[in-house]
Amino acid sequence: MLSFVFACNDTKQIKKSIKLNQLADMPDQIMHKMKVNFIDSNRVKAILTGNRARIFNDRKETWIDSNVYVEFFSKDGTIKESYLKADSAKIDDRTKNMYAYGNVKVVRIDSGTTTLTTEILEWNQRKRKLYSNEFIRIENPYEIIEGYGFESDQSLNNYKIYKVSGEKK
Repeated sequence: MLSFVFACNDTKQIKKSIKLNQLADMPDQIMHKMKVNFIDSNRVKAILTGNRARIFNDRKETWIDSNVYVEFFSKDGTIKESYLKADSAKIDDRTKNMYAYGNVKVVRIDSGTTTLTTEILEWNQRKRKLYSNEFIRIENPYEIIEGYGFESDQSLNNYKIYKVSGEKK
């Protein structure tokens, strides 16, 4: 009987521990149909929208669960240069950098024909640059370029691809 009492206490302790761990993973806020404006000196850098955002204050992170859509703007904040679509994203609330995940696609707006696809992409908001260490594919009317590793301005005008391969059309 005594061991049964100890077992019950252990079970209660385990359940309490599990509940505390679950609370640690619970967001502080949840937003639906969310929109985040990245602004510097009254100039819009980017506008991000998504279906649901989970905000974690202690971790200083915001996770966007689905339908991530980002419009990137010129330095003066007046012209949409490109847009990004992804399955999900994370915003580092300290740096305001964004990490896009799953079926990431970036399209240059002025031509509408230069398209980047990858699985993971980082946007450095201060530098206005895109980065990836993953497999990437850039396609335009003249060529298809593939490689592992990439960096570019957010408009896809000037980019570097590492471990590159490609073909002319």
